[in-house]
Amino acid sequence: MNIRVHVTRRQRRGRSRWLCDWVDAHGKRHQVMRPTKEQAEEKAEQVRGTLRAQQGRSPELPEDITWTQLFERTMRNRSDLKPRTLECYRTTHTRYLQPEFGVLEVRRLTRLRLREFLRSQLATKSRSTTRLMCATVHVVLAEAAEDGLIPANPAAGLTRKLKLSPKQAARQAAVKVKAMTRAERDTFLATAERLEPWWAPAWTVQVLTGLRPGELLALEERDVNLEARTLRVERSLSDDGTRIDTPKGGISRVVDLSNEAVRVLRAHLSRRRAEKLRRRWRELPTALFCSKAGTTPDPSGVRQAFRRVCIAAQLVTTSLCADGTPKRSPRFTPHGLRHTYASLHLQHGTDVYYVSRQLGHRSIELTVSTYGAWLQPTRRAAVDALDRIAEPPAEDEASG
Repeated sequence: MNIRVHVTRRQRRGRSRWLCDWVDAHGKRHQVMRPTKEQAEEKAEQVRGTLRAQQGRSPELPEDITWTQLFERTMRNRSDLKPRTLECYRTTHTRYLQPEFGVLEVRRLTRLRLREFLRSQLATKSRSTTRLMCATVHVVLAEAAEDGLIPANPAAGLTRKLKLSPKQAARQAAVKVKAMTRAERDTFLATAERLEPWWAPAWTVQVLTGLRPGELLALEERDVNLEARTLRVERSLSDDGTRIDTPKGGISRVVDLSNEAVRVLRAHLSRRRAEKLRRRWRELPTALFCSKAGTTPDPSGVRQAFRRVCIAAQLVTTSLCADGTPKRSPRFTPHGLRHTYASLHLQHGTDVYYVSRQLGHRSIELTVSTYGAWLQPTRRAAVDALDRIAEPPAEDEASG
């Protein structure tokens, strides 16, 4: 009998909560809510261990299976993960985990040993790198717990315990420097129209819709509905330009278009047809924003063009090289246009729920935790909204 404990996200009163759901040995269903996914998964591991002990379940994996063997088995079975995610897990395993745990039997990998290992990594590695190690260990050991080799996942809750996730204030501060002001945005777009007219329409659409760079470059003409002033985000181009994935989170969405975005797209669609004749393309490219050869765009080439525009627009930081010569580096990246979209909308007073939906965030909490630095804390104009309308004084009272 398989032990199934499910962790799912639930939306209640505009807030996201995580549900740990299982049926005990007596057939009674239990549902426990936790504020974060990590806490819900930690609870799920505790429940799985209890259920296995009650059932006296024998392991479905070899008792002497090593960390490397289990890792390879887990990666083969996780077809639900994106190639980029699997690649990240494999890189983390090869660089950091295999040298430490490679031939160790999984049953001997205790929570104490994991905790001490991760703490030692914090002394020489960044917090984000250590967090990736913890995430990789958690995914692999969840397989061992699911198959009854170990009573519970010893990595459950370690990210929170070791405080590997960035604090909200630090996250907001990091994002704040990545977003352009309105004046910087306008300077960037004007410079792009002059120096990189091929990519200027794409960047204009991105900064007016908040799309991720991969989502922008994976757009097709059929995704655009100018009459309804919408575009549909259904796919994303990988960073290396070799594959098309689903959008982040695996969920497609419909994004509203502003008047300027519609105008730019209408002109771009006309230009595509003119370029087809001028460049003698056999047919219109699939990608809405294609390369000059009519092929799927190369993200690295787009990033280089973006870099040239930033330097020409003086949107740079200056540092000294080893030989003392000054070096100018762009202050922004293509992903910064997404941050710019969100920050300018929130500064304008646009409803945060609407911005969250446009960005494709899984919850409004993610939007607030990322862009909270731009939220307006007060609404002076709204304070009088619930007041009763004062009646004018009667004529005799006014004349008296």
